[in-house]
Amino acid sequence: MECSYSGAGGGSGGAFGRIAARSMRVLPSNNCIGELLERIEELREEREEMRAQLEAEEEEKNSIQQDLEVLNKRLAEIDHSLARKHAFAANYDKTIEEVEAAYAKILESSQALLHVLKTETIQMSNKRVSPNRDRSGSKRFSVPNELPF
Repeated sequence: MECSYSGAGGGSGGAFGRIAARSMRVLPSNNCIGELLERIEELREEREEMRAQLEAEEEEKNSIQQDLEVLNKRLAEIDHSLARKHAFAANYDKTIEEVEAAYAKILESSQALLHVLKTETIQMSNKRVSPNRDRSGSKRFSVPNELPF
C-alpha cells in the first residue's frame, strides 16, 4: 500500500504524526499510519514467538546436555565393568584350558593304568589256573590254595 502525505499543518497523525511533522514537515495519511502500526505490531509478535522458540530450544539443549552427561558417566561405568568382566572371562578360559589339559593327562594315565591292570589280571589268572590233563586226556583246571593278593 502506498501512503499519501499531507502538508505540515494537515491531518491528525497522533504522536507519530507530530514527530514526523516537526522533522520532515510532511505527515503520512491515517491509513498509512495504521498500516505501519499494524506491521510494527506483527513484527513484535513474531519477535515474541521467536523468543519463545529460542527459550524452548535453550531449555531442550540444557536438558539434552544434562542427559548426555548422565549417559557419558554411565557409558564410562559400563566400559569399566566390561573391561573387568573381559579379564574375568579370560581368566576363566585359561583355568578351563588348564583343567582340561590336566583332565586329559589323568584320562591318559587312567587308560594306561587300566591297560596295565588288565594285563596283570590276565597274567595272574593264567598263573592261578593251570591246565592239567586227567587220564582221559581232557584238560582239567586246578586252582592253587594260596592266592597272591
